[in-house]
Amino acid sequence: DLQSRGLGRELTLGFLDLAAVNQYLQLEFPGHHFPATFATLIHQRTEGSPLFMTDLLHYLRTRGVIANGSDGWTLAQSVPVIEHELPESTRSMIQRKIEQLDDADRRLLSAASVQGYEFDSVLIAGLMTMDPADVEERLERLEHVHGLVRRAREHGLPDGALNVRYRFVHVLYQNALYAALTPTRRVSLSARAAQLLLEHHGGRSAEIATELAALFEAARDPRQAVEHLTIAAHNSARLFANQEAIALVRRALLLLADLPDSTERAELELQLQSIYANALGAIHGLASADVRVAAERAFTLWNELGARPERFPMRAGMWTYYIVAGKLDVALSIGEEMLQMATETGERFMLVAAHNSLALTLHHLGDHPAALVHFERGLESYSVDLSPYFFSVLIEPGVSLMSESARVMWVLGYPDRSRQRVTQALALAQEVPHPEARGFARLFGGFVHQFLGDVDATLRYSETVLELARERDIATTLAWGMVLHGWAVAMQGRVDEGVAEINASLAGQLAAGSLVARPQFLALLADVYSRAGRYDDVLMAVSEGLTCSASTADHYWDSELERFRGEAMFHLGGDDAGIAACFERAMLDARSRSAKSLELRAATSAARFHQARGNPALARETLSGVYGWFTEGFDTTDLLAARTLLESLG
Repeated sequence: DLQSRGLGRELTLGFLDLAAVNQYLQLEFPGHHFPATFATLIHQRTEGSPLFMTDLLHYLRTRGVIANGSDGWTLAQSVPVIEHELPESTRSMIQRKIEQLDDADRRLLSAASVQGYEFDSVLIAGLMTMDPADVEERLERLEHVHGLVRRAREHGLPDGALNVRYRFVHVLYQNALYAALTPTRRVSLSARAAQLLLEHHGGRSAEIATELAALFEAARDPRQAVEHLTIAAHNSARLFANQEAIALVRRALLLLADLPDSTERAELELQLQSIYANALGAIHGLASADVRVAAERAFTLWNELGARPERFPMRAGMWTYYIVAGKLDVALSIGEEMLQMATETGERFMLVAAHNSLALTLHHLGDHPAALVHFERGLESYSVDLSPYFFSVLIEPGVSLMSESARVMWVLGYPDRSRQRVTQALALAQEVPHPEARGFARLFGGFVHQFLGDVDATLRYSETVLELARERDIATTLAWGMVLHGWAVAMQGRVDEGVAEINASLAGQLAAGSLVARPQFLALLADVYSRAGRYDDVLMAVSEGLTCSASTADHYWDSELERFRGEAMFHLGGDDAGIAACFERAMLDARSRSAKSLELRAATSAARFHQARGNPALARETLSGVYGWFTEGFDTTDLLAARTLLESLG
């Protein structure tokens, strides 16, 4: 739990070298007169294991081999004599200690080793058909006399049984006892242990799914092992412990190969591939090669099994891959199917997710009015109490609807409403119990303030986005945040630094298979190049952006790309007809999509061009109608620039 929230990490303790063993001897036996070969012997025989080094020294001290006399700490025997009596290695030392046990204690600890490094007294009692109190008494003796186990905690099991949890003092003891079991005995004990745990935990068995999966795997029951690995992977994904989820899914998929083809097997694989795609996407990018393989396999299984409401979350996960990969035709088809399923069931959480999927897809396709309709309908169905349904998705749909609709409102020509929506998204992100919400809301806060030309605010938002994305290891959010941060840095005068950051992000996104919003990001790069007077680079960025939108149908930023091409051609001394055609295409594209803010930018650029060519009347005619449409946002950079230009035109 601590690791999943970024509050802790496991430290692997390395073995000690000879110098460390020498240092320990000086600290434990200050002023000793041991020969130099003694430290070497201890290091060799314990292989540098801190646990076994201290155990071995305790053993020698108890035997009187190490003694504290009037001259200080000395050895009562020579090193060769001591060497003859010592076990050959750590492994043999473990074996010697286990051999000191009587048969009853050895059988008890062997049964405990089946459950793992930690084990339950009640479970061992069931495996050994003993009274739980007798088991606890034996374990107490094994702790205090032999030092092989330690009492961890006392707690009740879900069925009310009183239980004491113990752990082996070192996992090597558990490994040695487990390895000594015959294969048949190991299988039978594992199967019985799994059954006992299921009985004790009842309806709460999902809490110990990983443990159950390991037992069923050892019991040679791949079907039950896969079922519980799937549950465990889902639990990890809900906590955003993505590395753990990936490891669990991979184990399950290997075991799945041993099951015969059946509908049940396909159902399990569909769940696993969906979890796998989401977890991989969070770490490597939502459209990376591994995610593509998992998502396409899930898509195939979905089509084979048929649409059912209980599979809805998996369909939503598939949509995420296809939208980020820029496969908007497939994403649109999935979104429409999701909305149909949601409408038939009437489930609010399904309606929220379906409208969010369709809204984003339509927005990137450039149908902004239709997108806004779905944004609003999704928000009508949404409330914070639905958040538990969305723990397993990377982006909380309510925050997504609020954040992404802010961009659409700006595009449609409502800057003030866009800013208000950003404020609402930030407030909602603080309210929902979803770890990625704050970063996503701030990402779109950065986008909106970039549209508004507020460099300082864009920089502040993007810095927070980068911090949160790195903290949570979210590759896609990090890449998008880098584009915004690079733009803001460049606008502050550090052009080369900003360009390098944007290009690094674009290269990373391409390597991860992410094409969504690439035309917009290339337009930001063109903006930076334009401000720096690097107009040949502007044309290269524009060309790549338009090629990308043509291949993906991600047309929502075509107007800006055409505008930047016209601006670059103007500064490079291109022919007037070609320049005018660029601005005309930019205005027509924006107008066809009701993208008033983008149309205003294109008209302003066109008006400046006509003014420069000595045609103020055409300049005024080009700009006045678009400017006159606006009813808000008159303090924003674009509207102020348009008004200033109109005033200069009379």
